[in-house]
Amino acid sequence: MASEMQTSETLNEQGLNEKKRKWGLIGYENRVLIILCFAFGFVFVDRMAIATLFPFMQDELHLNNTDLGVLSGALAITWSLSGPLLGWVTSRVKKIVPFFAILILIFSLLSFTAGLVATFAALLILRGAMGIVEGPTLPIAQGIMSAESSEKRRGFNMGLLQTTSPSLLATTLAPIALVAIASHLNWRYGFYLTIIPGLLIVLASLYFFDEPKKVHVSTVISSEQEEKITFVDCLKFKNLWLCLLGACCMVTWYIVIVTFAPTYFVDTVGMTPAKMGLAVAMLGVGGMIWGTAVPTVSAWLGRKPMVIIACVVGIFSPLAIIYLHSISFALLAIILIIVHMGQGAHPLLFSVIPSETVSQKYIPAAVGLVMGVGEFVGGFIMPIVAGAAADHISTSAPFYIAAVAAVLGALVALGLTETHPRHAKEAAPVLATEAA
Repeated sequence: MASEMQTSETLNEQGLNEKKRKWGLIGYENRVLIILCFAFGFVFVDRMAIATLFPFMQDELHLNNTDLGVLSGALAITWSLSGPLLGWVTSRVKKIVPFFAILILIFSLLSFTAGLVATFAALLILRGAMGIVEGPTLPIAQGIMSAESSEKRRGFNMGLLQTTSPSLLATTLAPIALVAIASHLNWRYGFYLTIIPGLLIVLASLYFFDEPKKVHVSTVISSEQEEKITFVDCLKFKNLWLCLLGACCMVTWYIVIVTFAPTYFVDTVGMTPAKMGLAVAMLGVGGMIWGTAVPTVSAWLGRKPMVIIACVVGIFSPLAIIYLHSISFALLAIILIIVHMGQGAHPLLFSVIPSETVSQKYIPAAVGLVMGVGEFVGGFIMPIVAGAAADHISTSAPFYIAAVAAVLGALVALGLTETHPRHAKEAAPVLATEAA
C-alpha cells in the first residue's frame, strides 16, 4: 500500500513537472536560462557594488586601497571555500531548487544589512558571511543549466549565465545606477534596494523550476561508466587541473581590474564619478558581448582555441586602462569593449569544459572546485597583493598584475584537451587513458 502511494506521488510530481516544462511561450530551457541569469547577475551586482561605491564610502569609513583589497578578498575566500563544499553537497541533495532559493533569500537579507554597517570590521565580517551563501550559486546554477541545455546551446547558455548576465547587470547597468543612487541619496541605499530583486528571484525559482532532468553530457565518461565514477575519479583528468590553474589566472585578471578601475579612474585619472561609472560600464559591455560570443563560437572552433584567444586579447584590457585614458572618452570606450575578451574564457574554464569532462552528478562539485580555487587565488590573495602594490609602488601596479595573469592564462590553456562533442572524438582515447 505504501509502495502504491509513493508511486502515485511520483507520477503526480512528474505530471506537475511536465506541465511546468510546457507552460509559457518561451520554452522551459529559455525560462530556466532567464531566471538563472538574473539570479547569478544579481549575486554579482552585490559582489562588485563595493568597488563602485568605494569612492563614496572611503572617507566615511576611513578606508584605503589595501582595505578595498581586503574587503574584496574576504568575500572571495569564503566564496572559494563554500563553493566546492556546498557544490559537493548538492550532489547528495534530492531537492536542489529549494536549496538554491534559500541561498538567494539569505544572501538578499545580508546584502540589505550591508547598508547598515558603520565600521570596517563590521563590513569585513558581513562580506565574509555573504561569500558563504554566494559561493554555491554558480555551481548549482550551472549544474541546473547544463542538465536543461540542448547540446548545441550548452556553451551559449552557460556563457550567458556565467559571464554575460553579471556583465550586463553588475558591471554595465549597476555602476551607472549605483553612482546615481550614491550621488543623489546615499551609498547605503545601493545596498538597501538589492532586497527587492532578491525576493523576486526566490519566488520565480520556486514557482517556475522543477528538479533538473537527468541527461548524460560528458564527452569523457560513457553512460555505462557514469554510475561507477566517483568525484575522486573525476580529479584524475588533466583538464580539471588545467581549468583550476586557468581559473586562478583569469579570476585574478577580472577581479583586479574591476576592483581597482573605479578608484583609479577617479583618484589617478581624475574622472568624475559619473564618467567613471560609464567607463566601468564599458568593461561590462565587453564582458557581456564576449562572455556569450566566445563560448558560442567555441561550438565551431573548439573550446581550447577560444580560451587561448580570449586570454591573449584580454592582456590588452588592463594596459588600455593605464595608457589610453587620456584619449577621447568615446574611443576609450570602444577599445575597452573590444579588448575585454578575457571574460569569455571564464565560462569555458569554470563550467563548460568541466561539465563536458566529469560525470553529470558531479558537475556542481567540479564547477565549485574550479571556482573555489580560482576565487581563493584570484579573488582573495591577488586583490590584497594588488591593493598593497597600489599603495606602496604605483596606482597602476594592479593593472600590470592583471596583464601578467592573462599571459599565464593563455599559456595554461595550451595544455587543455578538447571536450566539445564535435571536436572531442580524436581526444577521446587520450582522455580515456587519463581516467584509467
